[in-house]
Amino acid sequence: MAMNETQAIALLCAPVGDSGSGAAPLTPARWADLCAQMKVAGIGGAADLASLEQEELEKRLALAAEDAFRIHQRFARADAIEAELDRLAQEGVWTLTVADADYPERLKRYLGRQAPPVLFGAGKPSLLNLGPGAQALAIVGSRSIDENGKDYARELAAACARQGIAVVSGAARGVDQIAMNAALGEGGVVIGVMADSLLPQSSRPDTREALDSGNLALITPYNPAVPFNAGLAMGRNKLIYALADWAVVVRCDPNKGGSWAGAIEAIKKGRVPVFARPDAEAGPGNAELLRRGALPFPDLPWDDLSQRLKDSATYLDSGFSSNNAAQEPIQGELF
Repeated sequence: MAMNETQAIALLCAPVGDSGSGAAPLTPARWADLCAQMKVAGIGGAADLASLEQEELEKRLALAAEDAFRIHQRFARADAIEAELDRLAQEGVWTLTVADADYPERLKRYLGRQAPPVLFGAGKPSLLNLGPGAQALAIVGSRSIDENGKDYARELAAACARQGIAVVSGAARGVDQIAMNAALGEGGVVIGVMADSLLPQSSRPDTREALDSGNLALITPYNPAVPFNAGLAMGRNKLIYALADWAVVVRCDPNKGGSWAGAIEAIKKGRVPVFARPDAEAGPGNAELLRRGALPFPDLPWDDLSQRLKDSATYLDSGFSSNNAAQEPIQGELF
């Protein structure tokens, strides 16, 4: 059976199946380079590379020997890589590539060369592209948060859910988990971009219930079984921001931590309006974000929140639309 483009991209770029063989998966930037090289060479897609020997890859794509070896070895290890992807699928984790219809268009549009060619996920893939007319708010912040901050995150996420605004967050302890649980508790749509442990988290019975309800999607650009790593947490921040129309930092520490770094990067890139909780209890990190270009998040009451956010910042059409039919809220906390 001929290999299709989805299979080929997964074989080349899925972060599984290396096993010290020298066949590390292609990074997003290396994948982008390969796409450009294929275009110059008149090669239609990655599937057309599977039958080429290493020497042919070098010649036709003007590749360095080590790059041609890496690509050839990834295809040579097809059985092992596909077996691992099949095992993940049996445990409820799907694989999505840039060739698939459900791959989020916003990641391609806003991240460009940094867009991960492969995503792993659990839940309903179509939540990643909810269609025109709806909005999503990224709610992020520190793992360490006081009671006022916790209440702020809960109330804001619940208000989003009631108004059909999807909540995007990172599923980390603290603000992320509080916001995601609150939105799910109100029957809202939630997208969690995880830096680690997607497989064990998605296997939990309470998380599986939310995933099966159609209200929750969990994704990661990394191996679904990988444990926590600070570098990976930093790297996934850009996906959180790219999937949202707006972002708000509930609390962060100045000049340290993932919440701070992600917000500063997003402010500099200017792809999505970045808000910060503006009250004094939010701490010095938020005050510094406001000084560096973050917008003060609207005060309570949060009625007609999307309009207030549009009025506060340049609105970026995200391609989201709410298909959030009324459902029974998920009981309990998942994260």
